[in-house]
Amino acid sequence: MAAKGKPRLSRDLESHCCVVDIEPFLKHYFLIPPEHVEAVYEQMLSKDLYRAAEGWEYDGKPMIRDLKESFHDPFVSISEAIREAIPQANVGYSCRWFKSHDQGAASSDVEAPLIRPDIFLLLGMHEDVKQWEEKFQAVRDTPTEFEALTTAWWRRVAVVMEVKPKESIDVIDHINQLMEYVRRIFREQLDRIFVPGLLFTGTQLAVWVVDRSGAVGMAKSFNIHEEPKKFIQVILGCSSLPPERLGWDSTMKLWKQPDCIHSFSEQVTLDDYKNSIYERHWVIEMPAPDGQPLRERFVAVKALSVLKVESMNGRATVVWAALKLDQNGALASDEIYVLKQCWRPSTAKPEGELYPPPDEAAEHHIGQVYSYEDVKINGLTVTTQSFIRGNLDHLPALNGTRPKEEKLEETIRKRPRLEAEEPVEIYRVTILESDASYVFNSAEISIEHRVFSRILLRKSFGMPMHFFSSLPELVNVCSDVLGGIVYLYFHKKTLQRDISIGNILICPGTGNGNTRGCLIDFDYAKVADVMKNTFIESASQLQVDP
Repeated sequence: MAAKGKPRLSRDLESHCCVVDIEPFLKHYFLIPPEHVEAVYEQMLSKDLYRAAEGWEYDGKPMIRDLKESFHDPFVSISEAIREAIPQANVGYSCRWFKSHDQGAASSDVEAPLIRPDIFLLLGMHEDVKQWEEKFQAVRDTPTEFEALTTAWWRRVAVVMEVKPKESIDVIDHINQLMEYVRRIFREQLDRIFVPGLLFTGTQLAVWVVDRSGAVGMAKSFNIHEEPKKFIQVILGCSSLPPERLGWDSTMKLWKQPDCIHSFSEQVTLDDYKNSIYERHWVIEMPAPDGQPLRERFVAVKALSVLKVESMNGRATVVWAALKLDQNGALASDEIYVLKQCWRPSTAKPEGELYPPPDEAAEHHIGQVYSYEDVKINGLTVTTQSFIRGNLDHLPALNGTRPKEEKLEETIRKRPRLEAEEPVEIYRVTILESDASYVFNSAEISIEHRVFSRILLRKSFGMPMHFFSSLPELVNVCSDVLGGIVYLYFHKKTLQRDISIGNILICPGTGNGNTRGCLIDFDYAKVADVMKNTFIESASQLQVDP
């Protein structure tokens, strides 16, 4: 794990990590028909991959449970046998379980993990894996080349797993390592809305799902040898569920002429993933303006901001420069739009409702809304509470209590903070002596549910104000934006509340070579219900400290 990533990781998860009882958790996130699980279980018995008295077997022997190196081949082999035991549904992707426990070269991204996951589910590339592994070994001592290769590789990872040799009181460190992998997936896969992660230690498997409201885990791990059907359910779910139930945003497609394809499609090649997240072209549909019952397609040609896209508790805002496509998939014009997507708090108004109407916005140098919406997949609004978490009830915070079972060991980790601050407890984990399982909980829970939303602006593409070319231009831009702020306050009862050089743009003006100021980004704007005038009748009403 990248050492410098820990503070950010802790900030993401503090008070935003909760657990759910195992049965409803598996039923929601890994909804596999019971008859499929039973059929696979019977196949495992018939192939002698599982024995009721011994548990899972590999190469004719019981799966060794105390050496980390021995876990990889058996686990991958058994997982692949489970995946292949039932015909694959028509889900539009292919996948396969692989192992990798190599130490990587240092990355220039201080937030990125230094190593790849122990075990992972990879999309496609079945014939290319050996070639990829040879390339990794060839460039592992060349940081720049290794980082470029690793970045492309991360864009094909569907599920990650952290493997440890046996039950350990350092389980919190293992969870943190797992979360680092998830953050890297969020950073490299802009079309992921949540990511599953597995933690396997000795005999115990724990499952976590991370979205933009934090992490949700099972309240207790389970023994894969004693509860094989739960294990089968998890592996089948990871390997065969529809893409949107494994965390992909099916409303985004890669722009690959003549057709647009999903990033998880079998048609995607390695070359499609070599370009950076800034240069990758996405096709996204947006509603037509003025309430027309139409959908229009836009191609995001360049990412303008991905600053906190890896956030596991936040807006994870992405901003693109976008061009409109016609019905045939060709560029409709050269007008540049600004397309923004984020996970706003469910208590906040849609950003599009906070902007003034387009004609008023244009007059007062404010971004002009073309259209906006809350994203829907299969007719359902994408929210962390209902769409992703299925309105599951998380267990209350531990608040100092303990399970009644006898405890073998207990571990608590503190959040790293500045020296002047007191450490804050994030997780609490108890290892039960009775069955060596983990009981997970949190000392404090404060979940902020979020809604996935997009907004499209027109005539609002420009450069941040610190790129001004002359002092007169800077003064004119500031004057334009100040007029917009005054208009918003006195005529719309609105405070933008996030004035910054990044939200004040220098945009092309009406004349040749002319520029104008433009105020954007109403994420944090507030509209007052009532405004009261304050009058001071005389100077005697003012109290000034001497």
